[in-house]
Amino acid sequence: MASRALRCLWSRLPQPGGKAGGAARDVRGRRSPREALVALHEAQRPSYRAQTRRLTRHLARRGTGLEVGSYVGAFLAAARESRWQFEGLDVNAHVNAFTRSLGFAVHEGDLEHFRPERTFDAVAIWNTFDQLPDPKAAARAAARLLRPEGVLAIRVPNGECYARLRRDLVSPSALRRRRATYALASNNLLTFPYRIGFSPVALTLLLSEAGFRVERVVGDVLVPTADEWTRGWAVVEERLLKPLTKRWMPWFEIYARK
Repeated sequence: MASRALRCLWSRLPQPGGKAGGAARDVRGRRSPREALVALHEAQRPSYRAQTRRLTRHLARRGTGLEVGSYVGAFLAAARESRWQFEGLDVNAHVNAFTRSLGFAVHEGDLEHFRPERTFDAVAIWNTFDQLPDPKAAARAAARLLRPEGVLAIRVPNGECYARLRRDLVSPSALRRRRATYALASNNLLTFPYRIGFSPVALTLLLSEAGFRVERVVGDVLVPTADEWTRGWAVVEERLLKPLTKRWMPWFEIYARK
């Protein structure tokens, strides 16, 4: 049943995906690669603070954790501020070197082959689960890394939202077309550059098959990408207009217990 639900909501495109990184584009040609990574790290920390608070409330305490797809370390920084002991895991050697330079422990490799001699209180997979080649195997690997009653937190783009708003792109109503275009574009969903588009129901079914009990689903929008190099009008638009698209739940987080 889970497989059928996934097949009807996934989208495969030739362009590669990755963590949302609009702010990392050097549109004015004035940033070094490290400056771009620092800017992205700082831009994403506020939203990851909110996710850290939600994770802490869900587990009802702080503890140890592993972030899969740790990228520039924004969540690792937010977790450390909240007195979590999180480590990172990422396949990108260049970005891992940057994140380690900030003082974080980051392992190189993929989730399925990561076999530490310990388990964790939480595994967080923000903006990465939809890019993994085998989500079912990833869910089983996460279960193996968690202690009993540990929490798995996943954040993904909403394939169901994309399918629904995509129909409005060809609506006879100009207002509906503009609204759908903005909602999709501002959440990096207009071309859906992800391996798989999950709905909350499909992801719940997949996690249930891996032995998890889904306890909470939270709707959200794309993490912030504006930084000091972003033009003023774009900063205002991201702060004031993008939150209005939350009504369609373009992204969602799911919290499940082992």
